[in-house]
Amino acid sequence: MLSFLASFLGCDSPPPAPACEDGDELVFVTSAITFSRQENGISDGFDLDETVSTAGGTTGCGVADFTSPLGEPGIDNSFANLLPVLEATEAQAVESLIAQAIASGELLMLWRVRGIQSSESDDCVQVEGFRALGAPLVGNDGLLLPEQTFALDPSVPAVQAQGSISDGRLFAKDLEVELPVQIFSTYIPMVLHGAQIEFSLPNEHGPSSGRLAGGVETAIIQEVADGENVDDALSGIVAALLAYHADLEPDTSTGECQQLSFTVNTTLLPAFIWEE
Repeated sequence: MLSFLASFLGCDSPPPAPACEDGDELVFVTSAITFSRQENGISDGFDLDETVSTAGGTTGCGVADFTSPLGEPGIDNSFANLLPVLEATEAQAVESLIAQAIASGELLMLWRVRGIQSSESDDCVQVEGFRALGAPLVGNDGLLLPEQTFALDPSVPAVQAQGSISDGRLFAKDLEVELPVQIFSTYIPMVLHGAQIEFSLPNEHGPSSGRLAGGVETAIIQEVADGENVDDALSGIVAALLAYHADLEPDTSTGECQQLSFTVNTTLLPAFIWEE
C-alpha cells in the first residue's frame, strides 16, 4: 500500500535558528530506514504532544500511547498500529524499496551538526538536514560505505533547528520534514509536522542509531486512498483505520484528530559535504 518515493525534502525554509557558540562540525548520512513497530505496548518514538494518553481517554483522541523500551510513558507512534494491516497489502515491500533507494542514491538524507563544544553534552548546537545528490559507494552487502563526501541538492531547502546533545545523543524538535511517498501508485508529499529527531553521534567505530518522528495529516492519506485506482474496499479499510488511530492535532470544532503519529528508526554513518 505504501512505498517511499526515493527522495528527501525539506518544507519551506524556516527562519534560521539562533546561532550557538562556535565549535566542531559533524556530518552524517542516513544509511537505513525502518518503521518503528510496537510489541505489547512497547515502541520507540517521542512524546510528540507532551501528553500521556490512554485508551478512551480525553487526550490523544482516546488513542493509547505506548511506553518506550526504557519505560518512558506517552510515546506517540500510532502508525505502528496500522502496520500489521498495511503489510498485508502493497506495503509489505516498503523497507526493501527504501534500502534500494538509499543504495542507488535516490534517497540520500544528510544531517549536519555545527557548534559542538562537547560530543557528550552540549545544550546548544545547530542542526541542518539536507538532500544529497549522486551515486554513493556501497559495500558487498549493498550498504553505504562510511566517510563518503556528498554534494547537496541546491533545489531543496534545508531543514534547520537548534538542538542539544546529552549522553552522546543529538536531539532536536519542531522540524517540518517532507517525505514524498507513493501510496496506491500515486506520489504525494507526506509532511512530518512537529517532527523530532534523536541520533547517537556517528564516529569512526561504525554506524549509529537514530529515530525520526512527527505527525502526518490523515486527510492526505485518505485523499489518495479514495483515488480511482484504489479498490473501494481497501479505501474503506484505510478510512476506518485512520479514524480509529489518529492521535494528534484534534480539530477545535469536532474534536477529531487530524494527524497520525509516525516514527521511523534510522542507521547513520559519518560523512562529509562537498563545498564548492
